Amino acid sequence: MQGHTAESDGSPMNTTRCPSLALTVLLLAACSSPTQPEPSVGNAQATTPSVATNDIICPDSLPAVDLDTAPEYDSWLSMKGGGYGFVIREWHNGCSQQLSFPASAEDNAGFDEPQSDYKPTHSPDGQHIAFFRRYYSFTGPSPEDLTLIGDNVIPNWLTSVVVIDADDGSNVRRLTDLRHIEFNPMWTRKRFPNQSGGMSHRITFTRSYRPEDTPPGVVPRTAEEGAAACWTDIDAQPGDEYCFTDVDTVGSVFAYSSLKDGRVLVRIEDGFRLALVTPNEQDPTQTVFEELIYDNGGLPMPLLHKITISPDETKIAYMKVEPGIGVLSPDSFGNALIAIADLDVNAGTISNEIIVSDLATNLVNIDWYPAWSQTNRQLIFACSGNCPYWTPAVPVNYYTDNSQIVEYDLDTQVIRRISHELTENYRYPDVWGTVK
Repeated sequence: MQGHTAESDGSPMNTTRCPSLALTVLLLAACSSPTQPEPSVGNAQATTPSVATNDIICPDSLPAVDLDTAPEYDSWLSMKGGGYGFVIREWHNGCSQQLSFPASAEDNAGFDEPQSDYKPTHSPDGQHIAFFRRYYSFTGPSPEDLTLIGDNVIPNWLTSVVVIDADDGSNVRRLTDLRHIEFNPMWTRKRFPNQSGGMSHRITFTRSYRPEDTPPGVVPRTAEEGAAACWTDIDAQPGDEYCFTDVDTVGSVFAYSSLKDGRVLVRIEDGFRLALVTPNEQDPTQTVFEELIYDNGGLPMPLLHKITISPDETKIAYMKVEPGIGVLSPDSFGNALIAIADLDVNAGTISNEIIVSDLATNLVNIDWYPAWSQTNRQLIFACSGNCPYWTPAVPVNYYTDNSQIVEYDLDTQVIRRISHELTENYRYPDVWGTVK
């Protein structure tokens, strides 16, 4: 079940900086939601004043936004840019705000190259944004890190989980210590005791161990051992993070979305099985796994990735790669489709799957990274490649060209492009105000 519409105007829009708060409020009135705070504009900067401004930037000519038909969410986060991407917030009328500044030397001591910020996610309380930062260096912070440069061999990556303030990108804090490959942060929907003695939402993420580590690691996209599900507190220091699954006990485990009762959805690489886990904070070997039953009609289990649970916890969305199909792509998640299904957390079942993205073009594009709106009625995701959701469609590279953010409406089953610059690359979307 699917559908899509094409857009005829793919030309980039000229932009101008909003000169004042009053004008910005007028420009954004068409896309602001009464349930969300008004976007901030002004002199607040990221931790380094020499970097580009975090003011809201708007097009010279704003597209009309019909409040009666516009989606219930007002804006979204994504990574924007190619090799040196940053976190951006974008509104339906084309206004945008840069929220991370990975080229800042003060935030990246010891590295001689701009960095890249991946997979931003908005906290449930609306106060913070988490992402993982990939560090590039031709010298490395120490001689043994000389190989950790900007290649696409994941065991060579140097990454950390980073958190910033959501309103202006300030208070940049690294939460992990660069000893491992750490990626895919998501927030818990439940509050837990934090380092300061209060209660806050935690950040879950996946840690991949390097080949020289104990336990040894491998490429984290394989079904072999080497990855663990971990979490950390918002006010933690690097080294305070805790991995609540044990590689020797269950093999590689990837952390994804979570439930309000504190359980975390994970993928167990052995057989691509899915489970809800109740972390044991004293002993990861005692973490409780409740395996989910995925209805695949008796066929082999596909690879389900970047899994996100709807706000009402009745549906689930994910990237889906059928066995054998991914080998046709240069990326093991290539040829992926976006799918949604019913989730019964009490019965532990995933059923009634609906393929959202276009079956006819999945061999020449990657549909990836779904995220739900607050009302469970829209799903946004990225499309990289020869995507059918706008025109003109041009031959592109999976990684470097023409990656855009699109929206699927569950009621109309229509897909439309919502990102605004076809000359730019957008990836890893997350609806503002909705926790993955």
